[in-house]
Amino acid sequence: NDDEREYKNSFTNFLECFVAQTISPVDPMPQYDKSLIERAIREVLKERKKDASLDFIQKKILSFSKAYADLPYRMAHILGSFLQKYGASFRGNRKINKDEKQLVFETAELGGIGREDLKSAMLMLVMYMIEEKIYKGGRDKPTGLIIDEAWFVLEGGNMTSFLEGFVRTIRKYNGILTLATQGIPDFFKNEASITMFNQSHWKIYLKQDPDLIRKAIEDKMISENLDRPLNSLQKRKGYSEGLVCSGNGYSKVRIMLDPFSIAAFTSVGDEVERINNLRRKGLSMVEAIEQVSKDMV
Repeated sequence: NDDEREYKNSFTNFLECFVAQTISPVDPMPQYDKSLIERAIREVLKERKKDASLDFIQKKILSFSKAYADLPYRMAHILGSFLQKYGASFRGNRKINKDEKQLVFETAELGGIGREDLKSAMLMLVMYMIEEKIYKGGRDKPTGLIIDEAWFVLEGGNMTSFLEGFVRTIRKYNGILTLATQGIPDFFKNEASITMFNQSHWKIYLKQDPDLIRKAIEDKMISENLDRPLNSLQKRKGYSEGLVCSGNGYSKVRIMLDPFSIAAFTSVGDEVERINNLRRKGLSMVEAIEQVSKDMV
């Protein structure tokens, strides 16, 4: 039926984008190169079915070298290098319990120089897992995906076509996508991120640098009508203002946190270190946070 055909096309598109991202994590891959990946994926899926793997896709791409000169060889070599470094994480049957009401994926350990290919590919994999959960979970209950520091997703070399398909699926199946970044320009990296920004029903702006606001208005990223309200936003310890915008206008809101919450969510270096030191002395996480929070009253 149409839903099954859509699911198969979505899965194939994910695999194509995933392999392209492992081969070219920074620069978008030319369409001709992607066509070789698509052909390799379709042939491997037809031949191997559930036993298909990245290793078979890499070998299939390599087999095209006789007909397509050195391009497939170079692509297969890069993918082979990726599999040499991280292949163990993608082999065999691995399952994550996606039935939990809340899932948290920590990607901090995936960062660092030389690991851009792994982080971007893993983020794409996580997003597809959520897309599959939304697809199979029906439309009676909304499923939300929240991505912090989303700039990494928005500027990935081959994320555009994947993001476009992802957004179509979650919109159709009652999903919710929330992206958080440090600044407005992060949403204007490519056509897909611009589309996601413009089609977002709700936008929440926190305090921004005045120069960034001016630049965003000059470059037509946001309306000049937001100049004054955005520049009026305030931020202090445990207190922050935001501008909530929709198609019907905007409203200023405030969030005020208690000392315990401030300490629990802090990313300030010396405060985090104080909590860690107290834990090393034998205090529980709650006790350490409570002690640090006393200085925040």
